[in-house]
Amino acid sequence: MFHREDLNAVRRRLFQHHDEGVSIPQIHSALAAERNGVENFPVSERKLRNVVDKEKRLKMMEGDANAMAAYFHRMRMRSTQRVESMNSFFDKYLKKQTRLYEFVQQYCKAMERRAEDEKQADADSARFCHQLVSDFPIERVFQKIYTSAKFVEVQQECMKNLYVSIVGCKVVDENVLEYTIEDRVWVRDPNTRKDVPTCRKREYEVKYNSNSYEAWCVCKLMESSGIICRHIITVFEKNDVEEVHDMFILRRWRKDDFVVQNKYRR
Repeated sequence: MFHREDLNAVRRRLFQHHDEGVSIPQIHSALAAERNGVENFPVSERKLRNVVDKEKRLKMMEGDANAMAAYFHRMRMRSTQRVESMNSFFDKYLKKQTRLYEFVQQYCKAMERRAEDEKQADADSARFCHQLVSDFPIERVFQKIYTSAKFVEVQQECMKNLYVSIVGCKVVDENVLEYTIEDRVWVRDPNTRKDVPTCRKREYEVKYNSNSYEAWCVCKLMESSGIICRHIITVFEKNDVEEVHDMFILRRWRKDDFVVQNKYRR
């Protein structure tokens, strides 16, 4: 038989695991396993889900944007460079005093403004080019094909390349080499919101196919942000690569794609 103390303990465990990102079915299975099976655990999966949903509704009924911020914080949304940028943008439209009924209207205004800014940035990219910051052939390629905003991110990787060096290389397959790259540990300055190097160092592995010019880095910058990383740029420089494989060029950031899309919109 379940007592109130047992139910309170289940409730605490439920919210603890849910805040950590564990799904309701997984939580239910874990709680049931602790009590030697589902037959000894009278709380159903549906009941757990209803408790979580009720908690969400109560939070949303607090009446202001702080409730929403508190809820998302509980969901452990990690602050990344992209999230910091978005937070800075929305700060212009959403304040701590923003009431819940005002949130949707202000959010729509913010998104309309962001869409206009992106449209203007794409238009500027079609007309202007940033100056090169290095003599890397890779940078010159992206200068010609990428939009202004995304090309700046490529340039940041080129500049960080000053702190990168190759410390090892081995053959792992036919035409495939694995390079060990030494780099500084970079951190985000909370005041300038820019990346700065520390004195600490770490190593990354880059696999490079000398036949196809494909490359993969364990830092996963390409996969997460759509930008070629400084470690791969270093390997390309080592092998005198001047062509960029299609895997590193995303259509969304191409200047010519913007021109074509804009033409058809008209």
